[in-house]
Order: sequence, then C-alpha cells, then structure tokens
Amino acid sequence: MDMANLTWLHGQPQASGVLKANPEDFVVVEDLGFTPDGEGEHLLVNIRKNGCNTQFVADYLARFAGVHGRAVSYAGLKDRHAVTEQWFCLHLPARRRPTSAVSNWRAAKCSPPPVTAVSCALAR
Repeated sequence: MDMANLTWLHGQPQASGVLKANPEDFVVVEDLGFTPDGEGEHLLVNIRKNGCNTQFVADYLARFAGVHGRAVSYAGLKDRHAVTEQWFCLHLPARRRPTSAVSNWRAAKCSPPPVTAVSCALAR
C-alpha cells in the first residue's frame, strides 16, 4: 500500500514505525530464581527457543524422556513469536538421568522443536 497517496483527516502522520517486526525484536529470558544443587530427582532444562510455543517443547521433552506429560512443568507460557529462554522441570524419580542425552535431543525419533541452546542441571 502506498501511504503517500492516502487522504488524511488531520494531515499526514508525523511519524511511523513498525512494532515487533521480527522475533529477535522481542527477547524473554526467564530467571530460575535459585541455583540448582546438582542432586535430586528433578532435571532442570534451560532451553532457548524461537518459533515454537511452550507446550510444544514440554510435550517434546516428555516424549524424549519417556515420561507422562504431567512430569514436565514450567513457570508460564512464553511467546511463540519471540526469542525466549525458558526453564522446564522433568520429574524423574528412580530413573536414569538423561542429562547428557537432553543436550543431544535432535537425535530423538520425534521431530524436535527449533531450539538454539539447551543446558541441564539437577535439583531437589
């Protein structure tokens, strides 16, 4: 649309802009609020994602770890159309901890979400 050819009631606008044109224009970094102690049955996974929503990543983590979806928790939904860094918690009592495997989750049989970084820690 050519804005120069429009008729304006009070004259042409003095300024214009574009809000949130790219996902990189909106960045969210979630603060865990504590430091994991490195022990326990909760695997904390920090994921930097772009173009996928929180529930999609949580469902993928559950399938990847072989647990029910209720065993994966998170502190809130993050915007799909943004670059977000978010913590997920996998409750894994009496299971082998897939700490190193989660970092290589693209090798899993289900299609992974578009994730750019993954880090893990254990907590009680």
